[in-house]
Amino acid sequence: MYHLTINQCIGYNITHNFSRSLEYSIASNYLYVTLPDDGSNWFISVVLEYDTSEDGRIGSGFQTNVTTPGTFTGPSIKSATDAANNAASYASTAATQATAANTAAQGAKTSADNAASYASAANTNAANASSYAQSANTNTNTIINSYLSTANGIIQDASGTVLVAARGAKTSADNANSILNNGTFGLSALNTKLDTVDTNTSTQIANLDTKINNMQSTINNLQTESSPEILLVQGVNGATCTTDGTFKLIISAKDAEEYRASILGEVDSGWTTSNQITLNGISAGARTINIEARNN
Repeated sequence: MYHLTINQCIGYNITHNFSRSLEYSIASNYLYVTLPDDGSNWFISVVLEYDTSEDGRIGSGFQTNVTTPGTFTGPSIKSATDAANNAASYASTAATQATAANTAAQGAKTSADNAASYASAANTNAANASSYAQSANTNTNTIINSYLSTANGIIQDASGTVLVAARGAKTSADNANSILNNGTFGLSALNTKLDTVDTNTSTQIANLDTKINNMQSTINNLQTESSPEILLVQGVNGATCTTDGTFKLIISAKDAEEYRASILGEVDSGWTTSNQITLNGISAGARTINIEARNN
């Protein structure tokens, strides 16, 4: 005859990536381990000792894999991890699109600035041309009215020389003035078109700013929705049990700011910023420790 003593009975849920202590019973020197009907693949690890009258106390253990029937209803760390990875991927795509939109907006602004500069130069040149044309027209009229006379229907100076060149200059000045006042491509029409270009460019830049702001809001929302991921929970120095009702554990988690450990109906650490938690007042027997992590 020999007597069995169970030191550890741990189950690791391979399907949903978490571990817990398992309930067990011993009858007629047989060990019976209880698993939930959650439709999962479990890895079971048992450490035990047994006493024999011949050899004294002997340590042993075993490990096995079991697939349970039923349907899983608890929180799935794997599903949460997959969701967080998908959110990170969408956030990265949104950031890339926002960068491209920002680049396009900067290009549009540069083009608009160049167009405004060219338009300003064109306006200045047109104004100068108008001034020169008006001056030429004034000088021509002065020459005609003050220095020329008409004989036999021909314009000539006091010595009788015909001023064909002066007459051609006046005609050119009149033509230049007509062009500047043209309703389709004259100075006034050019100013109207420049105002239209400026208005359209401002509208396009405003629309691009709105799209960039919307993309930034989407990125911020995705980052806010990302939940912490618990990576590993273990006892200090690898401990899995306690003899004095006090158990210290370390929680490793991604994107977590606060941690909490509890045994339902018995002890609760409350939320703390330290990932090393000590639970006191644990009564004898196998216990399941619930682990939580959160960010703000």
